[in-house]
Amino acid sequence: MRNSGKIAMKNSNRYTVLSILLLALIYVGGCGPTTTAPKGWLPLHPTSSGNNTVNSAKSSILDSKSTVNEGRSWHLGILGTSVSDIGINVMTGGEVGLSYGKGPLILDLNFRLFGGTHQNSQFESFSIIIGELAIGGRYHFLNKRNISPYLGGGLTLGSTEYERKERELRQVCLRWDTEYILGISLLGKKCLEWGEKWQDILYTYEGEGLGAYGIIGIEFRHLHQSRFNLELRIDNPSYELELDSYSDPKKSVSLGIPISLGISLLHQF
Repeated sequence: MRNSGKIAMKNSNRYTVLSILLLALIYVGGCGPTTTAPKGWLPLHPTSSGNNTVNSAKSSILDSKSTVNEGRSWHLGILGTSVSDIGINVMTGGEVGLSYGKGPLILDLNFRLFGGTHQNSQFESFSIIIGELAIGGRYHFLNKRNISPYLGGGLTLGSTEYERKERELRQVCLRWDTEYILGISLLGKKCLEWGEKWQDILYTYEGEGLGAYGIIGIEFRHLHQSRFNLELRIDNPSYELELDSYSDPKKSVSLGIPISLGISLLHQF
């Protein structure tokens, strides 16, 4: 009984293998070069009779790729920015914007907001907030591939508030003497002893104006509805930050050349 069971099992395995091979042959034979190939399928070596159908299918695919970037899209991004001229090494921020594409050329309208703080060993601290509206464009190379590098640039309108706190050694009065007449304290005072004392002085700088920027980046999943951008951006603001003080209104600082590295998500709608 055991031997007959083993023989039946072997025969059943053989029949199963033969059935799979037969179905595979039927599938391969039925999917040979035809003039009505399944959707999304193209033969590697088309016959002469199917050349017209294959060429038209390839053309439709290329046409669909060429129209992937035609339309509107929104994007969200995060970025890190360095403003070395005022002592800020890295500060984080965010970006939101809209784009309109026509082939390899993309027009962008975006708003960025970022800021940061820093403190060094000399008890100096810095804080900065920058808001920036930008309009510009970028040109994509290898526009019909999923990985597409690009170059671009545009104009910006920015507003910046920069606070700088410094510990300074200043000349101050250490001991006051108040004048009294008939035991009544008068407003007049005189300093009995002068000396130096460390004080924390807060300077506030503000400014706004136009500027320009340039970008170099690479876009991943370029032929898809949702994409990712990795971008290096260099800004050149044309305005300076002036000290918000009546005592020294002409004192100012420059933002220099802020450099940003960011990653963003784009979605076409």
